[in-house]
Amino acid sequence: MRHPFFLAVLATSMICFHAVALAASKLPAADAYNERLKTIANKALRSALMKHPDRLNGVAMKIHYAVDRDGHVHNVKVTSRTHDSSAEKIVADALAAITFPLIPIDAQLEVGAGYFELDAEVTLAADALAVDKAEFPIYYNYRMQVHKIMQGDLESSFHAPYHLEVDYEFYLDPQGRVTSMKVHAKAGGQKAEEIIARSIRRIKYPPIPPQVFKELEEKPPLRIYGTMTWEPSDVDKIKQICHQCIGVPFQDASLPMQLAPFVLNKSELIQPVTSCDGQYCSWSVLLRDGYRVLYTFLHVQPDFKTAKGLEITPDAGRKGNNRYVGVALIRGSKVIFSEGHIDNKTSNQSLQRTVGRSKN
Repeated sequence: MRHPFFLAVLATSMICFHAVALAASKLPAADAYNERLKTIANKALRSALMKHPDRLNGVAMKIHYAVDRDGHVHNVKVTSRTHDSSAEKIVADALAAITFPLIPIDAQLEVGAGYFELDAEVTLAADALAVDKAEFPIYYNYRMQVHKIMQGDLESSFHAPYHLEVDYEFYLDPQGRVTSMKVHAKAGGQKAEEIIARSIRRIKYPPIPPQVFKELEEKPPLRIYGTMTWEPSDVDKIKQICHQCIGVPFQDASLPMQLAPFVLNKSELIQPVTSCDGQYCSWSVLLRDGYRVLYTFLHVQPDFKTAKGLEITPDAGRKGNNRYVGVALIRGSKVIFSEGHIDNKTSNQSLQRTVGRSKN
């Protein structure tokens, strides 16, 4: 059975292409300075992206701005035809806050001005890991090492019969010790957050190679961030549906109908074929991949042998009558999940009918 646990690093990357607006021919000094601007702008926009991944991921825009001879940014304008005002403000503010290196005299002479006017096509796309691996291989390898350690630590605790998704961010000092942390559950609530937080605190991370900080041109601590998710398997979902049935009236079809995505024939849910004997009735339904769900409900009817049909009113004659008392998930001869009381005689009859239907 596939293991649906995985870690997804927050997807943020940036491509920024600059062009010197005044350039009409080869300008080696201006081109070299432009490449320096591109590298610095990329780093600033990447930092902005990491702070606002949900807001900026997938955004594309065109920016025009000027850099004076002292490296100060002026007149940042968005020139795109379509606009996203909040995303544009984040990008514009990030550029405006940059102080670039002084423009070399030979570059000023080549463009014939004491300033550069630049156009940038900025695309914020989901490919952070590929970019990190290419540009920062030492950092990438350490980050992946941390993620694998987290996955191993969480394997036994981070799971549920429903979707879990938790964003996390923490900082490590050079010795690999956690200095600060925050977590936020998009799905799974406080319990999921607590599981991630405990794991982050519990793990002993390896010391950070000094080359990581040199490569990133940053000082400690090192930021580690991502999203931990859990996707329940089909069996997990089926078990959760089964778990809810105890005490539900047999005539309430809403709960069994939740099995509809997994059954071979939905008519078996709409008109279940029951096997009754004594005080119990059972019925079963075929699922995909050889699974079967078996239900048993209490059915006390004084005139059971002479009755023309089932009296299925909940609690008729006694409390709990005509309500589910047991459920099981079966594959072949193996019981995958069982809860409550399964009546042997009626359940065997029902399962024989199920096997007969599967051969037809």
